[in-house]
Amino acid sequence: PPPPPKLTIPKADKVKVPSCPQDEVPKTPATPVSVEALMSLQDFIIRKFAHALDNTSKQSLDRYL
Repeated sequence: PPPPPKLTIPKADKVKVPSCPQDEVPKTPATPVSVEALMSLQDFIIRKFAHALDNTSKQSLDRYL
C-alpha cells in the first residue's frame, strides 16, 4: 500500500480564529435615565399588575414605594 499522505498541522501562531458569539457583548435596551422616565415605568408596572394583588400585597407595595 502507498504511504499515508503527510498531514499539515498549522502552528498555533499562524491560525486565525474568528470571534465567537460568547466573546461579543450583547446589546441591551437603554435604561431610563430621567426620574420622570423611571416613575413612568414604575407607574405602568403598578397599573398593569395591581389587579392581581390582594389587599396585604397592595399595602406592602405601598410601603415599599
